[in-house]
Amino acid sequence: MVMHQVNFLPWRERRQQRCLRFWTLIFLSTLFVITLVWLLTRVTLENSQRIADLCSTANRELEQALAQREKPLRLALQQAEARQQWQARRAMTQAWQPRLQTIATRFPEQAWLTELSWQHNALTLNGYASAFPALAALNDALRELPGLKPAKAGKTERDAQGRWQFTLRLEGADAATP
Repeated sequence: MVMHQVNFLPWRERRQQRCLRFWTLIFLSTLFVITLVWLLTRVTLENSQRIADLCSTANRELEQALAQREKPLRLALQQAEARQQWQARRAMTQAWQPRLQTIATRFPEQAWLTELSWQHNALTLNGYASAFPALAALNDALRELPGLKPAKAGKTERDAQGRWQFTLRLEGADAATP
């Protein structure tokens, strides 16, 4: 019986080379994947930083633009409010025209005004009368003024020339009366 001798050395060497190639490929693939992940992370972080810088710059520019636009808008708003207040004061002043005309038409010829003032919802009339009955006629004439309560006589006295100096106070019928 003859025995054949089998040489396994080439087979082992090929197997060892395949194993070495396999593990080398695994190692290189792992190294490649790690490098790729590192690069992607770095690019992502750089992009995030750029985006944050762009957003910061854009926000700053937007704030500056809004600040520049805010000044004229505030000025326009203040002008509109001032115009509205002026119109309200003008309307109040114009509302007095019929009342003052009524006072002028009802005023007796023997009396004249020296001062007319409106404060704290009250109209105060100061003046002179040449005769005392003119004061009574004036008081009667002022009782029926629209938007004002009847007159309350204030100080009444005679001056050195013999004229009667008077003060009458008429109060607004309500707080909204101009």
